[in-house]
Amino acid sequence: MKRAKRRYRGCVKYLHRFDELIMKPLFIYKYEKNMQKKSRDFFDLFMNMGEEIENEFKNDTSSQPSKLKRDQKKLKADKNAEGASDGT
Repeated sequence: MKRAKRRYRGCVKYLHRFDELIMKPLFIYKYEKNMQKKSRDFFDLFMNMGEEIENEFKNDTSSQPSKLKRDQKKLKADKNAEGASDGT
């Protein structure tokens, strides 16, 4: 689903350019010129393929608790081993 690029004419053209090229980069931290397009593409993706993504997420998270517990135990064991080797 492609969107047509807006064409500004007259005074609006210069105000839009001033906003895009000077004001937004000045006032928005880490501003990217294509930020709006990226967010619109991301939103369109979820609107078009949301059910598929949701199903994949549900299927993937069904095995997560066991992996998460295993990783947490490993981290605890690593911290305990570091504490023992430091002499604390």
